[in-house]
Amino acid sequence: MSGIPDDLIAKLEKFDDLLTKLEDAVDEIDVGVEKHYERNAHEMALVDSVSMFLMDSLLWATQATKGGGADKNEELLIDLARTKRVTADMKEINLRQDAPRINKQAAGNFVRNALWEVPDQQKTTTEKEVKTEESAKNSLSPAHSSSTRLLFLTLIYPKIQKTCLESSKRIKSTR
Repeated sequence: MSGIPDDLIAKLEKFDDLLTKLEDAVDEIDVGVEKHYERNAHEMALVDSVSMFLMDSLLWATQATKGGGADKNEELLIDLARTKRVTADMKEINLRQDAPRINKQAAGNFVRNALWEVPDQQKTTTEKEVKTEESAKNSLSPAHSSSTRLLFLTLIYPKIQKTCLESSKRIKSTR
């Protein structure tokens, strides 16, 4: 062992560790054809995309060890791009499945009801809170409430809905 340089020994140990990790990764997906077809479609697609990436990586490493420019092989580059696209699609599907569902009706009800303040009968009245009967009647009159609801339903609610949808899309894209 004294004839082998230390840096070469370190590189060989690192190579051995990487091969061990590769073998472990292959063992996880190597379960046999019968078990593979027992998986659901999403799991099968995930395993297939991992297999594609594994094969492309091994081909890349093979060409690099032969001294050839692996980045000059157009077929390999096309296949790597396809694998990246499939992997990105799989991530998007995972995000969609994990994303919280928005109950539009409940959100609309929540926002609509948030605009109304029910007078609290249990409040202690102070000088600032004392209202005249006329102002109290005006604030709770049916004409006022129906016009406010109409204004909300026609002008404000669609904007809130659009903002909620944009926010959920933004959240999905950041994951």
